[in-house]
Amino acid sequence: MVRENDEQDAIKSIDFAGGLCYSICAVEEPSFEVPKMTKLLQEAFNKASELPETEQDTLAKWLLEELQSEREWDRLFAESPDILERLGDEAIDAHKKGKTRPMDFERL
Repeated sequence: MVRENDEQDAIKSIDFAGGLCYSICAVEEPSFEVPKMTKLLQEAFNKASELPETEQDTLAKWLLEELQSEREWDRLFAESPDILERLGDEAIDAHKKGKTRPMDFERL
């Protein structure tokens, strides 16, 4: 944050070739509060920051899509509290009709 007494220090001039002069403001830390992360999430992000840029982007895209999907599911269930019961009934019906198969945990 810029202190009142240091207002002149907040603007600095940089001379470029040809005598042109541009003014820039001193960069300050954001004034908003950053949400806290768990240690495990921070560790995951630290490890991810070591990945090549394309892999970081792939991971970020997946995570953002997953978070959006979770929000959408939460919204859908909130709008229709009986939806879980209906989905359960559909799953039981499908199983009774032989449309399901045992979970192969080796293939996950």
